[in-house]
Amino acid sequence: MACLGLIAITLSMSACSFSPEFVIETMTLDQPSWDSLSVGAAYRYQPLLGPNEEVQPDIAVFTVFSATYDTLYSGSAGTIGIPDLALNDRERILVEVCGYYLEHISCEQKSVFASPKRVSAEYDVAFPADTLSTPSNFVNGDIYVATRLERQKMDSEIWEVIRRPSKKDLHVHVYMEGISGASVRIPISRSETSFNLSRFAGFRDLRYGIQSSLMDSDSAVVHFDLHARTTDPPALVESRRVVLRIKSEEERMLEVRELVERTSAQIL
Repeated sequence: MACLGLIAITLSMSACSFSPEFVIETMTLDQPSWDSLSVGAAYRYQPLLGPNEEVQPDIAVFTVFSATYDTLYSGSAGTIGIPDLALNDRERILVEVCGYYLEHISCEQKSVFASPKRVSAEYDVAFPADTLSTPSNFVNGDIYVATRLERQKMDSEIWEVIRRPSKKDLHVHVYMEGISGASVRIPISRSETSFNLSRFAGFRDLRYGIQSSLMDSDSAVVHFDLHARTTDPPALVESRRVVLRIKSEEERMLEVRELVERTSAQIL
């Protein structure tokens, strides 16, 4: 009886190992352009008895995800439009197909990448805005920026202008090198942006860093890095370095006299 029981268990396990199987035999994914994908799949079913055969699933769904898993497309096979202009530089695009046949399901994934993108900019910083520079005046400034977004043509070394980046995609990181936490982030809302550092988080640490550096070495170096959100983290586009120092009494008096003379000349 024990032997019969062992044989029964063996036969049962053998039957389980030969259960029907539904698989995606091949998944095709082509990228004819940055703005489209061509997707398809072939399916096979292995019944409990008999040879495996190519079948058409009851339902097949292709889903395309961005790198942040936003759904870019969900539907059937064929040519799919891709919003490449809205994607980041070389952003990973994940394509998943799931086929449903009888009570079975099979899924497969492949990935491609969005187009290479870069931002070019004309960029300048005036800081401090007040020429009569004292530590209390190291607050206000002006940023001038004109940007354009470029995309590399597929299979080419040529770059083409595709659109101006949204201003919400731009910001300037203001910091002092070597001083942790002494930094401010300025969002860019237009081509000419006037700013007051005291309105942003991190200003107190930045001001302390500037004042400490002025006391130690009579100068302070502040960096203004322009970033664009074409990658994650945002890409560095341009950088400006401003050296601050406290002007002598003679320099300030000379500037005051020049200002008075210009004002008098305008009145006359």
